[in-house]
Amino acid sequence: MKKLLFVLAVIASLFAAGCKKSYHLESYENEWFLINIEQNGVNVSPYLMGVEATLTGEKVSSNTLKITGCSGINQYFGEIKFKGDKISVGDKMGSTKMAGAPEAMEFEDLFLKGLTGADKIYLEATGEAVILKIENTKDNITLLFS
Repeated sequence: MKKLLFVLAVIASLFAAGCKKSYHLESYENEWFLINIEQNGVNVSPYLMGVEATLTGEKVSSNTLKITGCSGINQYFGEIKFKGDKISVGDKMGSTKMAGAPEAMEFEDLFLKGLTGADKIYLEATGEAVILKIENTKDNITLLFS
């Protein structure tokens, strides 16, 4: 019920602002499930790779979000520092180092490269869903979460 109310509140705030994008740090506090990765305009579906990746955000200061999650095989942890829609991933980013199937490892490497090099973050309301987009513009990788 809390998650439903949160999603409804985010959607309402997005429409009230008259803008699709949201930059309020509190809006990112949630558990997000990776639905797609785009690299150089090509979709890389986690489901086709048999991978489930997640991101959980928890506000720790006025401009910092602690993140944890599963990158497919391993667990990762770190911080995202906000400045408007620009972000930087803190130096404290790390993960466990277990091995897995070669395809899953390749997918995980792409996911972590997208996350650790991320420089933009925003929410978009698309119909009834809210999509979290994290962009690594240098490597042209976009992580899409629902």
